[in-house]
Amino acid sequence: MKEEDNVIEQPQALNSFFAVLDSVEKHSLHQAEVLHIGDSHLQADFFPQQVRRRLQLQFGNAGRGLVFPYRAAKTNESFLWQSSARGQFAKRRLVTASDSSQVGLAGMSFSTGDSSATVSMLLNGRDSLDYSFSKLQVLCMNPNRSYNLSLPDSSGKALFPECNALNGFCSYTFLPSAKTKNIQLEVLRGEKGKDPFNLHAFILTDTAAGIIYHSVGINGAEYRHYDQSELFFKESAMLNLSLLIFSLGTNEAYARNFSTDSLVYYADRVISRLLSVHPRAAVLVTSPGDALRARKYKNPANAKAVKALQEYCANKGYAFYNWYRAMGGAGSIKQWFTRGWATKDKLHLTAAGYRLQGEMLYRAIMKARPDKP
Repeated sequence: MKEEDNVIEQPQALNSFFAVLDSVEKHSLHQAEVLHIGDSHLQADFFPQQVRRRLQLQFGNAGRGLVFPYRAAKTNESFLWQSSARGQFAKRRLVTASDSSQVGLAGMSFSTGDSSATVSMLLNGRDSLDYSFSKLQVLCMNPNRSYNLSLPDSSGKALFPECNALNGFCSYTFLPSAKTKNIQLEVLRGEKGKDPFNLHAFILTDTAAGIIYHSVGINGAEYRHYDQSELFFKESAMLNLSLLIFSLGTNEAYARNFSTDSLVYYADRVISRLLSVHPRAAVLVTSPGDALRARKYKNPANAKAVKALQEYCANKGYAFYNWYRAMGGAGSIKQWFTRGWATKDKLHLTAAGYRLQGEMLYRAIMKARPDKP
């Protein structure tokens, strides 16, 4: 692991994003938004939170961005949150083909047909940044507007916003009278409600200047899984993105039937579809890292996936971060495990390892930023 290997290839592809950062620093632009998309390496949030934290410490904290009650849906979530639910809920996941039409921006959905149900998310404050929010957007599917949503204000009074019907989904905007840290959303079914209410995402922002760093990671996700969710792309239009970061390819390379052609095909589809919604966004693709198969067997597909994505980005002119090389190349996962940075499966990292990965990516991005005259 050498600092000279921790670099962005095609760094000029990020110049539009760096221009946005310059404008935020000069206060000629109020806020800038980033969307980081990935798999299980992102879902627990240690990796993206470190990049988020470092950018927000330097350029300002404009909000936590996209969140979802993953723990309430019986899976792991960000260490910053603790979610729960009251009522009967069913979850749907991006990686299940039959669920894809019901899944939106967070890669998972939470549905209920109960007459009354509640979803809560408590901010546990295990980070030095303040993620209190002054605006909460709820993205969902609410068939025939059969369900009413309410959220208690800081004064205790319930807020009942109206649905803003968009392209196949609803957006509800809550503006509490004072900044708040926690979410307690109540879903109330009307008399004509038959089809279930489907929660897709919360978006938390503040009025302060700075960076909003959204991240979505789903265990087992591949590029093709995102491609099959139409609502993922439609709901992304709710964001005003200056940078798209893609951290996928690990699960593709782990599959027995791995194909570089398939990996590049679906990567291109997902990136192109998001750019059609966000034509001004810069693109940064990060490669899979080193990993073993079944804890002890070498996986040559990892290096093949890295090379395929590297060549694809060079041809398209996208920024590329060779995480495989930055972490030390072939066999480095064993060294990371010895140092306490990787778990026993030799595939995932520990919290400390993911924070180091986030720190390294942040440093690589900042090294790519052009020197100011």
